Amino acid sequence: MAGFATFSAVVTAIRDEWNLSNTAIGWTSGIYYAGYTALVPVLAALSDRVDPRRILAASIALAAAASLLFGVAANGLAVALLCQLAGGIGLAGIYMPGVKALTDHVGGPRQGRYVSFYTSSFTIGTSASFLMSGLVASRLGWRRAFIAAAIAQAIAMLIVWRYVPRTSSNPLEPPRTPSNPLEPSRTLRTFIPVFRSRAAMDYIVGYGAHMWELFAMRAWLVPFFAYSLSRQSGAPGWSAASAAALVTLVGVPASIGGQEIASRVGSRRHIIRTMAMSIAVGAAVGWAAPLPFLVVVLLTCLYGATISADSAPLTAAAIAAAPPGSRGATMAVHSTLGFACACLGSLSIGALLDALGGDTPVAWGTAFALMGASNALGIWRLTASRRCPESASRSPRNR
Repeated sequence: MAGFATFSAVVTAIRDEWNLSNTAIGWTSGIYYAGYTALVPVLAALSDRVDPRRILAASIALAAAASLLFGVAANGLAVALLCQLAGGIGLAGIYMPGVKALTDHVGGPRQGRYVSFYTSSFTIGTSASFLMSGLVASRLGWRRAFIAAAIAQAIAMLIVWRYVPRTSSNPLEPPRTPSNPLEPSRTLRTFIPVFRSRAAMDYIVGYGAHMWELFAMRAWLVPFFAYSLSRQSGAPGWSAASAAALVTLVGVPASIGGQEIASRVGSRRHIIRTMAMSIAVGAAVGWAAPLPFLVVVLLTCLYGATISADSAPLTAAAIAAAPPGSRGATMAVHSTLGFACACLGSLSIGALLDALGGDTPVAWGTAFALMGASNALGIWRLTASRRCPESASRSPRNR
């Protein structure tokens, strides 16, 4: 995850050096998630038939190469887009195949807890990426931040290859008939049971709404904090990247705690409540930029916590509701829709900021309100199907 937030952490330096618009920044952030979206259906479904460890190692190597190329060769928007696209493709073979590698070896009632720790490690890595990239860039320049990320990713590849257990077959799912996973007709049929499962699709749609908000916020945290710092009368002693790292890190206990609460009150109820809170807090964050910077950071931390509190429950619930023998395909659909929404979210915020004049109170207030408003779709879907017999019978709380 070392290279995940590098561009977001150093975006203000790149924006000033290359004279980029907010829309161009949105494209550069969004294409990372577009690369993920394009390949995750194949790679996640492939993890049902191929050892996920092999997919993980190869994908981390690609992500490391993308980080290195950005740091060494990027001199304009075209190369930056190419590197971000390759990095997103690398992530496609890391995140959901990693979930598959974990759940292949962990089952039973504690599986949701293990998944919550896994999704929290994603957040820890994102926070560390913000912090490391910001520190390296402030001392050695933004190019060295990408090179440092590439080194860390190379180390991660060696760790995965040495320590992640091999999986010859999934002991926790029924065996499937071998086939060519890249054959179009086979691939399409793989996903049909997922789309027919109302229970699984409830959480997948909710996850899409969650990802729009989460990654739009992460893509624009550093520019927002830089804008807030420019409105301060004194020097707070914080950097925008370190504040973004703190906001991201708050998501770790929020995600783990959210899963624990969901296991007690029910995933659907917890997710609906959390999404409603997130809409309310998001509507206030952008307007707070002129307030004392500590207040801005604390309010944004609260927003980050409400966003992350439904992350692990959404993923764990989707896995629990997966049709028999289709866990990998369910994760593929789950992640594809989620990161497609992440791409659109970060891009839409950039276009909105340009349309409303960039660094203005109205622009940032509207931008954060738009981030939170995505939850309305998740609330509608989860509420509308609450009384559906199939959803109720297959909800994680009742299984």
